[in-house]
Amino acid sequence: MNFSQELRHYHDEIFAAERTEMHFVASLLEDAQLLLDIGCGTGNRTVRLAAPGRRIIGVDFRGDLIARAREAASERGVNYEMLDMLDIDKQFRGMTFDGMVCLGNTLVYLSVENILCLLERAYSLLARGGRLVIQTVNYDRILDNCVCTLPDIDTEHATVKRAYSRASDGLHFRTT
Repeated sequence: MNFSQELRHYHDEIFAAERTEMHFVASLLEDAQLLLDIGCGTGNRTVRLAAPGRRIIGVDFRGDLIARAREAASERGVNYEMLDMLDIDKQFRGMTFDGMVCLGNTLVYLSVENILCLLERAYSLLARGGRLVIQTVNYDRILDNCVCTLPDIDTEHATVKRAYSRASDGLHFRTT
């Protein structure tokens, strides 16, 4: 079993949807009726955004996480699709979203060039006045201060250690 497969057993425990974080995100999107969650993982944050009259689509490229999201989805109006985030413009052509979220440090899976592509594609699907909410680690602080590790994530069943090394193409992640 590789690291990613092992991690999936503890995903929601390690990457918990913090109540205050989700309350803040929901407050930014309170008028959104159609919402897209880009990189939704197991959907543990997606379902926290569910509200009466709101339809949410969560997308992730990992089928195992989407399967877990579908199993756990008890909220009406939440659907999950296995999809590479760079294909949102093709998959949802002709649709407009009142809100989009990309939470949980999802963007680090993309190169800088592809982050720009994703932002352009997301913008093309965003309704006038809609909002895109992005969460990520402050990489400027990591780079400027030569930070090599972040604090461990300790849960009841797992400890995740995160280390970074600088390379010509950006940062390389070493997680155990």
